[in-house]
Amino acid sequence: MVNTTKQFYFLAMAILVSLGLFAWQSPATRRFEPLKPTVMAFVDIQQLFSSLEERAKLLSDAEAFAMELQEDIISRRIKITDIDSEIELYKKRSEKRNALEQKQKLDSLEYNVFVDCCESKLKRFEARGIRRMYDHIRESALELSKANGWDVVFVNDAAVALPEGDNPNIMGEISSRRVLYANTELDVTDQLIEHMNANYDEMAVR
Repeated sequence: MVNTTKQFYFLAMAILVSLGLFAWQSPATRRFEPLKPTVMAFVDIQQLFSSLEERAKLLSDAEAFAMELQEDIISRRIKITDIDSEIELYKKRSEKRNALEQKQKLDSLEYNVFVDCCESKLKRFEARGIRRMYDHIRESALELSKANGWDVVFVNDAAVALPEGDNPNIMGEISSRRVLYANTELDVTDQLIEHMNANYDEMAVR
């Protein structure tokens, strides 16, 4: 009877230990299962920007906007130069001539401020367009990634050559780079260009 009890006791302990080891090992086993390889892709951002039809449209719109601003600039400059001929109609140091000269100085100051303002407007116009393009690039990269099973799409800054010559900020240029080498087989720039231009053409037709 005693032996039977001891055998039962040892058998129960063996089962408990086995269950404990199984419970302890199972999470560990799951934790160290081989991970699925990450699928990476690279994009030459400069080539991408320069090849998009949306970029060509932005340049065209920016040129048209610059022409509008230039017309206003020329109109203001003509008004300032026209005062010269009017000034010559009055004697030097006369009250009317002094008033015209003072007006011309004020108009010239306003003209310079207006030119600076126009330059700022044009830069903001282009910046908004580039920001929209970048947002569209990210959206398109997401669409292609889902379709092709890409996990991450990097900007291949190694595709951009370092500045030539003895640039004093060369260390800063190097430190800003994140990619030393990218296999050209992983480059999806052309696919992204084709995808975005096709979508842009479709939107233009609508």
